[in-house]
Amino acid sequence: MRIEQVSLRLLKMKLKQPFVTALETVNERKIILVEVKAEGETGYGECLAFETPWYTEETIESAYTILSSLLIPRLLRSTIEHPRDVHQLFQSIKRKSNGKGFN
Repeated sequence: MRIEQVSLRLLKMKLKQPFVTALETVNERKIILVEVKAEGETGYGECLAFETPWYTEETIESAYTILSSLLIPRLLRSTIEHPRDVHQLFQSIKRKSNGKGFN
């Protein structure tokens, strides 16, 4: 499969009820909606990072940057024969180790 186009859209949605943690209360949720077009088909997905790094170090802003500057260009330059090809394509992109075995 040859991916022809990937579009990112930032959306903000009001939550039905606030999401409350010890660190903050979230009333609106930002997401990145991902649209992928390939071989006459269109698929959608979303990135669920939060606006602040309270749960993981990833944020909407950092995820958008990684998607647009690294992941999407690799996809557009490649032919995907099987879903495992995407894993192999992205294998070299990892977070830095924090000394506790994460990579």
